[in-house]
Amino acid sequence: MGQLVNYNNDVGKTASYTYYSDGLRASKTIGDNTTKYYYDGDNVINETLNNNNYATNVMGVNGYVSRRQNGTTGYLFKDAHGDVLSIYTSTSNKTADYTYNAWGEIRTKNESSSFENNPLRYYGQYYDYESDMTYLRVRYYDSSIKRFITEDQFWNVDNMIYGDEQKTINIALKK
Repeated sequence: MGQLVNYNNDVGKTASYTYYSDGLRASKTIGDNTTKYYYDGDNVINETLNNNNYATNVMGVNGYVSRRQNGTTGYLFKDAHGDVLSIYTSTSNKTADYTYNAWGEIRTKNESSSFENNPLRYYGQYYDYESDMTYLRVRYYDSSIKRFITEDQFWNVDNMIYGDEQKTINIALKK
């Protein structure tokens, strides 16, 4: 399926990933920390970090609507594209806000400690800090080069191009 199984860059960031048989990511390991993902259909509803409950997501009609992380529930405010612009608590305290360029690259980011490293970002999907890429269920998108780095499993000649530009990373793809 062309899944990203290992990530290494020039400054020593490394990560490894495993997948369920349907292609959805099962886990991500960075150093000694392993995050496992649990799904309802193709949406992550729970995450564990080193086998301890870490975060819970609630889905709505148009994607994720809230996330409980570090003991705090945050409600996602998104634009028409689905980009997460800010996160508020039930007491209307802003815990995070983000701005992006047209290609999804983060321009500004402000997060409180309760939502530090919030992964729900561009298009309301999972942003990976270690690789600076967005995980879109079965594909990875790199906003710095404006391309998907892996091929669409339902590829045809009309699909968008991917991985056309050079980036200084080493990746291992599972065939």
